[in-house]
Amino acid sequence: MRAVSTFISFVILILIVFSVAMMIGPWMINLSTELSKQTEQTTTSKIICQGAAYDFDPNYGIDGVEIGGDILSAKIKNTGTQNLYNFYFQLTFNNTIKYFNVTSETQKTESDPLKPNEDCILMVNITGESVSNLKNVKILNQVCPSVSVDVNI
Repeated sequence: MRAVSTFISFVILILIVFSVAMMIGPWMINLSTELSKQTEQTTTSKIICQGAAYDFDPNYGIDGVEIGGDILSAKIKNTGTQNLYNFYFQLTFNNTIKYFNVTSETQKTESDPLKPNEDCILMVNITGESVSNLKNVKILNQVCPSVSVDVNI
């Protein structure tokens, strides 16, 4: 009986390894690129959020919050070093948490942010909600959602 020659078996082995590498290589490159981008985004977000801070103005309304009819307003001051924008409210009514967008007239945007040491009044329409059941007002922002301020009513 004759076997496959050593040279032919070596060539077949190289072809198999090369074929497997051609299938796995692009997948590995894509995976490493994706992980690198995610790490970069996370790191950038953490760096920006280290300088993000804001607080209620205690001289406005009651602890920085004022309710007038269907409009709830809050005055906040940027006490950090980062521009902040896209704020939203998290209101707790008894044991129910609801989210409300800031009115477009008072919303801060990326092109018109709340700059360090500036203050602003944010308003939200709470039509249909029982103000007497309001227990907590929390203001968050989309730049650094982990940074927020809240006050119990």
